[in-house]
Amino acid sequence: LVSAFQGEISITGDEEIGSNVTITCSWTLSQNEAFVNVILRSLPVPSGASPYYFQFNNGISFAIPGSQSNNRTSADSFNVSSQRAVVRITNVQCADDRNYSCFFTYALPSSGAVSYEKTSYLTVKARPKAPTIRLPPNTNTSLLEFSNISVVCASNVGLVGRGSLQWKIYRSGVPEVVPATDPRLGAMNNGEGSCTQRVQQTFSMIVSRADQNLTITCFVQNDDFQTQVPGVCQTPSTDLCADTPPFRIVYGVNETSMNVDSDPPGEVYQDKALTLTCKAAGLPAPEYTWAQVVGDNSTDVDNTSPGDLIGDMSRLVLGNLVSYGGQELKYTCTASNKVLGRTYSATKEITVQVLMTTTTQRTTTTTTIPTTPTTLGGGQSVNGTSAQLGDKD
Repeated sequence: LVSAFQGEISITGDEEIGSNVTITCSWTLSQNEAFVNVILRSLPVPSGASPYYFQFNNGISFAIPGSQSNNRTSADSFNVSSQRAVVRITNVQCADDRNYSCFFTYALPSSGAVSYEKTSYLTVKARPKAPTIRLPPNTNTSLLEFSNISVVCASNVGLVGRGSLQWKIYRSGVPEVVPATDPRLGAMNNGEGSCTQRVQQTFSMIVSRADQNLTITCFVQNDDFQTQVPGVCQTPSTDLCADTPPFRIVYGVNETSMNVDSDPPGEVYQDKALTLTCKAAGLPAPEYTWAQVVGDNSTDVDNTSPGDLIGDMSRLVLGNLVSYGGQELKYTCTASNKVLGRTYSATKEITVQVLMTTTTQRTTTTTTIPTTPTTLGGGQSVNGTSAQLGDKD
């Protein structure tokens, strides 16, 4: 006789640590088959007496607890006619992550007791926690160029092997994903935990002026809950992220990054205006001082007109150069700024040749045209003209 018995096991619930799940053993059989019992147990089967959670027997309305039962497991009242047995696990823990079995026994008229087993795995999930980020003590949000900044990120990333950290750095809001193999990342240190994984990692980098408005962000990625990290860290508790405050990269002025130019370049006529410009890279923005060089001496430009600050450069306009015709004009520009208590300065000189203005004199030529006197009647004469006189009576 062919058996018609079918047994099933189902696990329902969100399977997250701290939540509740329900394990149901259900079955169907023919009229010639008789249900004997079902045992809910885990695999591999533990040793010892009654190695199961609960046993449900035909004719008994309650479940018999076994050695695997604990104060977080319970069984619903049992009625064999419902063809189902229900076990509930509350406050799911790491130890509940295992393979479960519904072990059925039923009877056939011809062959007696027959066993049938169905299994299902309960994969416990551990929700990761938002990370914390830590800076070295007394870290200033203004960082000197070419200095090192180290950031430590720590978090419980969930189940072992399911979570990890991901780093991003932002320069003025533009993101750069830091790959796991980046040499700026330190080794991942694992903390204590049962089935969850606490990790800590350090990210270090040398900053330059190209890293202006730098923000360093640490994200938690977990395959069970958050497979992709957000573009930016907006809500740390839900985005599972933490970031540093924005860093301003400060640096002093130097001659290498300083330019002094003239307009027109190199030479100018004495009746024209000359414009000198000076620009030096520095943060905080530098201050500028102009001085005229005569021989071995230099004289600061009058404080009432030290040059106009146009954006990040200084402009000096010289409009009266008549007295310098045929001479060289020498000016120096000094840029200075104060960075984290230290003053930086740089000076550059520019020389412009003042050309004499060439004056062209206009020459006027006078031509004299000789005239022949004309004798008229009556003894009168007119030079160069003729006149008609009246008849004499």
